[in-house]
Amino acid sequence: MPAPAPALRARLSALLGFVLLEQQAAERPAGRDAGEVAAALGLFDGVLRADPNDLEGLLGKARALEASHQLQAAFELATEAAARLPWAVPVLAEQARLALALQDWDALGEGLSRLLAADANNLSGLAFEALRSLLLHGDRAAAT
Repeated sequence: MPAPAPALRARLSALLGFVLLEQQAAERPAGRDAGEVAAALGLFDGVLRADPNDLEGLLGKARALEASHQLQAAFELATEAAARLPWAVPVLAEQARLALALQDWDALGEGLSRLLAADANNLSGLAFEALRSLLLHGDRAAAT
């Protein structure tokens, strides 16, 4: 059987990486395997070696970094990905989510501006904006 084409191989690697991350997320903390997160990270790195602008590879690597408790590195990668792929709404949403996790309010505000400019009805963006308004200003009226 011939080897899959490079594009198909990248899709399969990214899919396997996401499956590994989801398996780890479903495990209880005591049962989590750092080796599987590292394997997922390796798969996403392989995808990005073939195409540094691969959307699934960038998002997957950010999630793998987050799963390995490297939240700042995940945010930096998402920020870099948003600069490379300014049209990619999923990258903008991931950047905003990671800024929220880091409690970086300035970065969250900037990221939400870009996200909502790209997609004014993005549910994640609207939810993050409401949460930001509640957390920073206690403004229930602006959050609804």
